[in-house]
Amino acid sequence: MTIKIKIAKTAKEIDDVFRLRYDVYVKEEGLYGDAYDAHQRIIDQFDVVPGAANIIAYNGDEPIATIRINGDTEIGLPLDELYDYSPYRASELAKDSVSTFGCAGMLAIKAKWRNKRKVIYALLKTAIGIGADWGSSHVLLSIRKETLSMYGRIGFEKVGEEKWIEEIQAYIFPMAALYSTVHEWAFGELSTKLTPFWVKNLGRISERVLLEPSEVLFHEHDAADDAYAIDHGWMSISKHDAQDHELVLANLSQGELFGELALLEGGERSATATAITSTELIVIEKAKLLEETKKDPAQLLELLQYFAKRVRETDEFLMVHSFAPQTSRVKYALRLLWESAQPDRKSPGVRVAKVGVDTIAMHSQIRESEVLAVLEIEKMDGRIEYGKKFVRFLKEPSADIKRVELAEQESLLKVSG
Repeated sequence: MTIKIKIAKTAKEIDDVFRLRYDVYVKEEGLYGDAYDAHQRIIDQFDVVPGAANIIAYNGDEPIATIRINGDTEIGLPLDELYDYSPYRASELAKDSVSTFGCAGMLAIKAKWRNKRKVIYALLKTAIGIGADWGSSHVLLSIRKETLSMYGRIGFEKVGEEKWIEEIQAYIFPMAALYSTVHEWAFGELSTKLTPFWVKNLGRISERVLLEPSEVLFHEHDAADDAYAIDHGWMSISKHDAQDHELVLANLSQGELFGELALLEGGERSATATAITSTELIVIEKAKLLEETKKDPAQLLELLQYFAKRVRETDEFLMVHSFAPQTSRVKYALRLLWESAQPDRKSPGVRVAKVGVDTIAMHSQIRESEVLAVLEIEKMDGRIEYGKKFVRFLKEPSADIKRVELAEQESLLKVSG
């Protein structure tokens, strides 16, 4: 089932946050005794001060995880009540810039979801995006020993010794990081695939969606409200013709956007979006994006240029699938796959796409046996290696596919005209 992660804004969502804390801390972990039993909600003064945001994850309608972030206020940060962070605040590291501190806490995840790193990481990425939007320069945490290595991989470092906290019956470690460091963890890989406009805006957006393989995000003709960017995974974009035959318009990977027409006109979805693999999406809200473009007209121009590029790509795709021969359609699909494939960290110049023959056949709209014939030729030429679930590009695809395809299209159009 779809997992949605968002800032709690409505009365129900905020109440779900407070109830979820109680369910996790009191019912599941046995903490706090009967201090909260009367109301079965956990809330404190840091939930209502300026610069507070609670993030909540839903599996369908069920609240499953939450985390709170706070910006510094006159009464300090919630973590100041647990540990003395003043040495770090006064350190040379913290004084290198105009320091603005934030913290994350009140992390509560239902037991069945605690080993699902994708949920925890999606919560943290959402929190990091909000902190970046606030202009924070440093972030503080107090964490339990069992999560020390996880936060270390994100970029946090210990800034003090462990301390026993009676209320939670556990030792905590104070940790801190530069916001630029954790932002690089959250958005660095993605930002290499995007233009500056999208890097700036996606790194500050506060909603995410997690999908399982074959899960449909939206169907053709559904109401169109938001657009999406792929953080991890693959999405298939498809349509059905009058005879109900499916045409796969695109298989999209990390850094690619889809559903963009919703940002301009709303209306209905023109295609169906389905997850090919486990996929994490960033939700692009129309209102928030347009608000940003109003602040800076240059961003609006970049947005329009992006839409023009996507229109050209769609026109080219439809021409290839309407007029090009089957072999050329496979080569065209390989070209698009090569452009979106991930660089192999161990082998410079090599790219890897985690898709199989069936996916390429679906994308090309031809039989798998014909796809295999083209792949074998590319393999004999030393350009690719492939298996059931991957294609490894040792070299760029064998020809300037786009130029070849366009020439074929022009020839066929002349004959048909």
